[in-house]
Amino acid sequence: MKPTFQYMRNRFIDESERIFLIESAMNDGAVPHNHQFFEIVYIRCGKGLHLLNDATFQVSSGDLFVIKPEDTHAILPLTDSRQPFEWVNVLFLPEFIDFDIAPLASKQKYLGTDGFEVDFILRTMYREFKEKQYGYLEKLRGYLSVLLTEMVRLTGQGMEKTDYGDIRKRELVKQAAAWVKEEFQQPIRLEEAASRLGISASYLSKLFRQRFGISFVQFLNRYRLEVSCGLLQTTRTPIRHIALDCGFSDEKYYRLYFQRLMGMSPGAYRRKYSTKALET
Repeated sequence: MKPTFQYMRNRFIDESERIFLIESAMNDGAVPHNHQFFEIVYIRCGKGLHLLNDATFQVSSGDLFVIKPEDTHAILPLTDSRQPFEWVNVLFLPEFIDFDIAPLASKQKYLGTDGFEVDFILRTMYREFKEKQYGYLEKLRGYLSVLLTEMVRLTGQGMEKTDYGDIRKRELVKQAAAWVKEEFQQPIRLEEAASRLGISASYLSKLFRQRFGISFVQFLNRYRLEVSCGLLQTTRTPIRHIALDCGFSDEKYYRLYFQRLMGMSPGAYRRKYSTKALET
């Protein structure tokens, strides 16, 4: 596949920062291209095709991959306006971070993830990049290091052995996490999730604790909380509606849970991180 054009580094990246983050959505495909920087692409929602050099991959919510400067690629959404195709790009110059990126990009260009840690890291990075508070570049460098390390783990590099049992466990957790991301607005029970996968509730709970160090219910509620943070930042929707829209049983429980995990109230979070402050 030959590139139609090349993105120059100065089109996106400020030389004083050497990193750029963008959240995007589209229904039309991008033309084949390459660029003068490294790119991390994370599919937040939707399905599509990723054309990478001479290969084609299906991509969907939770998938993550690295594009290096000499790669030619394009993304073709397979969704419509009812299910938008959304993704996050992290563009950075190799000198931004002291991390051996080349082996990661060349050995494994396509990575599937359960989405939870990656999505949280990228949301945090995007907020830091947009706000540009004191020390934001150092924080971005640290978060990027965490993200790249997580990607190395997901490829299985550095592991002596990955047997079928381990692969099966990761796939079960990935499927359960994907279902949570699709149905989080509805009442969800551990037993129902386990039944869908054909395993016991206790085994699914064990898998989540092994993978994340938290229970299935904690994973669910933290994802709901994460989505609510995005709504607090970007909309003027009343907090009581956000609580219910994100699957929390009532506003009181949501406020208490938010305070416990975030160290501030939803209203305080909105006032601090959103330009669309709403009286609460």
